[in-house]
Amino acid sequence: METQAEGWHKDGRGQIKVEHFWGSVQVPSQRYEHKDGSHCQVALDPSLDSSGWTAGALNVMMRLSSSMSYEKAAEVSRDFQMLPSMSRAGLERLTQSYASTCQTQTRELLDVAKDAPLLAGQGRQIVIEVDGVRVLEQAQGGVCAGIEIKSAVIHPVAAPQQRSVLADVCEATLFTDQVAGLMREAGLRQNDEVIGLSDGATWIKHLYENLGIPHIIDVYHSSSYLDTVMENLGWDEDRRTQTRRAWVTGNIKAAEWLQEHNPDEAVWRSWNEPSQTAWRYLEERQQHMDYPSYKTRGLPIGSGQVEGANKSVIGFRMKQSGMQWSRSGAGRMASLRARRCSKQPLVPHDTLRHHAFPCPTG
Repeated sequence: METQAEGWHKDGRGQIKVEHFWGSVQVPSQRYEHKDGSHCQVALDPSLDSSGWTAGALNVMMRLSSSMSYEKAAEVSRDFQMLPSMSRAGLERLTQSYASTCQTQTRELLDVAKDAPLLAGQGRQIVIEVDGVRVLEQAQGGVCAGIEIKSAVIHPVAAPQQRSVLADVCEATLFTDQVAGLMREAGLRQNDEVIGLSDGATWIKHLYENLGIPHIIDVYHSSSYLDTVMENLGWDEDRRTQTRRAWVTGNIKAAEWLQEHNPDEAVWRSWNEPSQTAWRYLEERQQHMDYPSYKTRGLPIGSGQVEGANKSVIGFRMKQSGMQWSRSGAGRMASLRARRCSKQPLVPHDTLRHHAFPCPTG
């Protein structure tokens, strides 16, 4: 039954143009007048919203604009003549409303979910991969600073394609709460064995600690520090190559290797700063680099899912030549891109469009 929204009253009926895959159509509409004097028209078909597009056509446009630049998306829609032509500015406005709603709805959903109890059921091995990627910020004073987009991927070890993805521009504390909610929305069970996988950044280390998740340092990331240390130890290329290969295939336990090849403090402190950093990185994180044990337990040691997500989800759309972002714009698009990458989107398309393009009636 139709209900009247606050401040609006009916002001006759008419026709409204709605865009869909085959061009524009006229559909019956209800005219409304607000108490502030503004007017609007809303299609009487309850499956439509106030965007001016059918649900399917709007979904296609959002897929286009979240996959390529607005200019290219508008060009593709014209070239294939599959949708009514839309200007770059019009497409950007449409996407901003939808993406902003996606970010807000996702945050609200995860904020509620983070306190929900875990599900019962047979235990599985679950991997949570967390990372950060930087995109260019809009220039200020001739300088383009970076904006860090935090991202997380959750999936069963046995089914990496069943992944749930989250991406946002926010403080680490808020993102930690979001990851807690994502774990529950992804169907985490009480008996699941959960392992974190990352490059060892400090904020990620704290995230895992706050959530009580043991974590593994990505083997490829740690191997770059290993290589720096081996060079400073004076090892030749053949020896470094053999050791690096054994390291990345998970056949070396970091703690044992460091104990065997530990140089005197006076020696490593004579190294340059990047080399000292490499040594401290391995020494401080050695308990998270027991790669033979992880392999025996069937756990991954490389964070390919989140690294791939950063390249294909964030980088593919947001690091194209010449692109610069505001913090709010980067957060909106990151949220939309994460939704695209998830096996099951956290928020359905119909929910997003009706919140992004609300009608005066309920």
